[in-house]
Amino acid sequence: MKNTCLRFLLFCYLLFAFCIVHAQEKKDQKSFELGIELGAEIIQKVIVSDSGSSSIGHESNLGYGFNSTLLVRKKISNKITLRSGLGYKLKVYRDEINNILFPINIINNWGPTTINENTLLHFVSIPVGFQYQINNKLQFDVGLDIDFIVFENFIRKISEPNPDAILLTTDTDTENILPAIFLGLQYELNKNLFLKPYFNMSFTKFKVPVSFAESNTQLNFGVKLGSMF
Repeated sequence: MKNTCLRFLLFCYLLFAFCIVHAQEKKDQKSFELGIELGAEIIQKVIVSDSGSSSIGHESNLGYGFNSTLLVRKKISNKITLRSGLGYKLKVYRDEINNILFPINIINNWGPTTINENTLLHFVSIPVGFQYQINNKLQFDVGLDIDFIVFENFIRKISEPNPDAILLTTDTDTENILPAIFLGLQYELNKNLFLKPYFNMSFTKFKVPVSFAESNTQLNFGVKLGSMF
């Protein structure tokens, strides 16, 4: 499954890159602008605890992510530009589930069990939005990123020698499509290069076994470096 997703992602990128090159050869007075963005971000999940899980703690630590996007932009007025494209995102979520007590903990005089988990989610992303020209150096970005999970990885560390089978369960019941609101401020460094600090709020369900905690909102703060051709 993972290899199939990687092949699909590579195919999409190659197809989109071909379209960019072909469009550049056929372009007429730059009716379309084409480019690329590379970004890095920090991520914070907003945790909502289930009422039945009062004895088990769940802390979401700062995560991180990386992204790249092949862009297409079309100017529709002196101030407004439509933008879209095709992107790849990697998001790493870092969680700690603590204060877990099983009968075996009491029998063996162990302390509460703690689980440290990293969740790695890989996405194909389609951005849709527009840019508003503030002045000759600044543009305001607003739009929606539609992210599709293509595969996921889990790294789980458990603080007991013989962990219960439920602790090894890696099904987080994550939704496969993550819509996200995107806000950014693009600063033109020169004619072709720009820097863009951004804020991204995504909405999806993360339900982690054992803790019963859920997250329905993720806050992302990052910066992109881009170039238009």
